[in-house]
Amino acid sequence: MRDFIYRHQSHSPYFLDISEEFLGYLQHERQPEQGDPVFMLELAHYEWVELALDISPIEIPENLAFHGDVLADYPVVSPTAWRFVYQYPVHRIGPNYQPAADRPADADIEVTALIVYRNRELQLGFMESNPLTLRLLEILEEQQLSGRAAIVKLAAEVSHP
Repeated sequence: MRDFIYRHQSHSPYFLDISEEFLGYLQHERQPEQGDPVFMLELAHYEWVELALDISPIEIPENLAFHGDVLADYPVVSPTAWRFVYQYPVHRIGPNYQPAADRPADADIEVTALIVYRNRELQLGFMESNPLTLRLLEILEEQQLSGRAAIVKLAAEVSHP
């Protein structure tokens, strides 16, 4: 933080833009140093996502309600449900949990798939998910398909019978 304040020339006078400026600083300006947490950039991104969604002017359309058959009907993904894949479980990082930096470079990495959302009451939340579910939501967002057709498309993509 001190390095950011000392070295970075902010481009916005707005307080709410600081987290985005900090993320950009970590991505493009700051040189990694020994002792940096391995998850630092991902955690900064996750923290930025929470604020960005919280203050986003995007609203859930009034007609976006679903009470039918999810397989037969055409589900629509809420514009306030944002999907991310991280290398680290950023939603759990805190003083009592710090992912180990010493895992081998060739270790199988189980990714952390998250859906960060804002509901109609403007409350933020997150759901742990998996890459297949995120891809299903992407298919539903990109194409107007029934739930069944979207699942069939996903199954074909991953060669699942």
